[in-house]
Amino acid sequence: MATGRIVVFLCVTAFFSCIPRTVAPLRTIVYEQAPRGDGLLVYLPGMGDSITVLQGNGLIDSIRAYAPSFDVVAADVHYGYYADRTLHERVTVDIISPALARGYRRIWFLGNSMGGVGSQIYAWKHPGVIEGMILLGPYTTSKGPVREIMKAGGLAAWSMPAQVKEKDWERPLWQWLKGCANGGPGCPRIYIAYGVKDKLAPGIRILEAALPKGRVVALDGGHDWPVWKEGLMRLLRAGVLQ
Repeated sequence: MATGRIVVFLCVTAFFSCIPRTVAPLRTIVYEQAPRGDGLLVYLPGMGDSITVLQGNGLIDSIRAYAPSFDVVAADVHYGYYADRTLHERVTVDIISPALARGYRRIWFLGNSMGGVGSQIYAWKHPGVIEGMILLGPYTTSKGPVREIMKAGGLAAWSMPAQVKEKDWERPLWQWLKGCANGGPGCPRIYIAYGVKDKLAPGIRILEAALPKGRVVALDGGHDWPVWKEGLMRLLRAGVLQ
């Protein structure tokens, strides 16, 4: 085998060996209120985040205080579920369907970074299921679509090309977000908290500009938990989950 091919093989092997293995059912931690209400907040973590990160930041107690009708389920939806495209199946089978069967009627998603785009994609693919979502420093899409939308003058002025590649999920997602920004049918309410120095800020600002006023908390800071914690606290105090 040529040296170049060996290098490529080793790089590909190393990449795939680093992808966490998926399991069924999902590993979850449930934080229940007493007495239980009719709301469920589903947490999807960012890349490398533990499902205990909310507890570690004192946010479970804050959610209990400001959203007493909501239980929380933290789901170990790591990158492996995105890579093998089982996110939808596992979240539906292991969390959403059982929750609806147990009587939960208000389903919200909370996601930071990678979990933010996971929340968006799930809501897009399952219209009418999610009442709202809180996105903390969310990944939106790659730079290509972001530049297209910025060049068009914003999401309201942009239109998805008539033809997109079969594997292109990014532009269809933006098209859905465009329709949902002001409350399209089957769309969740969208709230965002992010740091203005976040590396993902260009894409976040596109969505921020399209959303109604009062839906976004922009803070000084970057792509990290101190910003997201403060942003989430502000949204909770504002009664987003009341």
